[in-house]
Amino acid sequence: MGGAPDHRNPRTRIRSRLGRLIYRLLHGEILRRESDPVRPREWLLRRVPSGNPSYFDRSLDVPLQALAFAPSKGRDWDGLSFFRESFVSPRDLAMFATRKTPYVFRLRAQDLIALELTLNPTPNPAQPPGHVSVPELGAEAKRRNKGKVAALQADLVPLALLAFDPNR
Repeated sequence: MGGAPDHRNPRTRIRSRLGRLIYRLLHGEILRRESDPVRPREWLLRRVPSGNPSYFDRSLDVPLQALAFAPSKGRDWDGLSFFRESFVSPRDLAMFATRKTPYVFRLRAQDLIALELTLNPTPNPAQPPGHVSVPELGAEAKRRNKGKVAALQADLVPLALLAFDPNR
């Protein structure tokens, strides 16, 4: 993607963090830290691989697929990853990807809470800012109860709004 910021560049990281500081200022959350509990009215972001119709296929009536909320094999043991929009924008989150630029979807935290999902702030310097783990959707939870996790994944699909499209 042309003109995409390089998040290995310290200047780009500073601009991204400054942009989110202004976002928090405008939303009355200036003193919020990544380790603070997730508030119900916060927006959470989820990266979804592009180029694979198993995750997102515009030709379908419901383009987003439940597989978009599946834990990665060999990772996500502590929970499925989401990111707080208060700490990273949808575009910047997409630019953190190491492979093909992903789609980014936005979900309201209160909708996940209503599904009785736990939102654990898990800041991690190896991840983009605002990392949150949802243990009920992690690889360990899927190993223990595949049917329940699959149902939760399907429940998330209608709640997700496209926030960043790498093709636009």
